Order: sequence, then C-alpha cells, then structure tokens
Amino acid sequence: MTADELDEDWHAAARGLSHVDIRWAYLAVCDLIARHRLVRKPCPDGLLTAHQRLESSVRGTKTCALQPQSTPSKAEELIDSTEAAAILHCTDRWARDPRFRHRIGGREVGGRWLYPRETVVAYAARKAGQQQ
Repeated sequence: MTADELDEDWHAAARGLSHVDIRWAYLAVCDLIARHRLVRKPCPDGLLTAHQRLESSVRGTKTCALQPQSTPSKAEELIDSTEAAAILHCTDRWARDPRFRHRIGGREVGGRWLYPRETVVAYAARKAGQQQ
C-alpha cells in the first residue's frame, strides 16, 4: 500500500469522528507511547503511524512519511518519582508534590508520575549551584 493510499484510508476512517474524538484518540495514543517508553519497549510501527496521523489531524498539518523508530534520547527518557527523588536527594513523596512536579514537567501515566530525566538533572544542578 502506498503512502497516498494510506492517507486515503486514514481520512475515510476518520470521517465519522469529531475533532473531540480525534483529540481523545491522540491523547490515548500519546499515553500508550509513554507507557512503552517507560519500560524501554519499542513501539509498534502501527502505533507510531497512528500517532503521526492523529497529531497531524489535531494540529491541522499534512502527514509525513513514517520515520524509522529510534531509541528515545536522554532528553525524551522518562523516569518515575522514585528515580527523580534519588537524583534530587529528596523523598519520593516530595517528588510527587503538586508544587514541584509541575515545575519539572511531571505527568501522570497509569497512576505513576513520570518526569523527563534531562529536566530533573538540570533542576538538581541548578539547586546544587544555589546552595554553594
């Protein structure tokens, strides 16, 4: 199947969906991708294709050809609150505190709080610099 045929199939399938339906589907796919990355499990190509197409629909842009999947970079790597607490030398509970978790891009996925590793490390470095 060519890329154009896939686009036609996608648009035909999406015709019955409202913008709200597409937005919810996009958020669900983003959540599923985050869960895969949390356990360092590769995402199926179909899931990545769906993500690109849903993102395109949500943003109103044209889809691009699917790019080969690479392993998440350190910037994309997600860590849980226990690992964040170890990096920050604080308690797990403090790492989940609403006043803190939103400051460093925390998000809840499947009942667990996840943080971008790079953001946590940068925050820890800033705090260490302020204490000296």
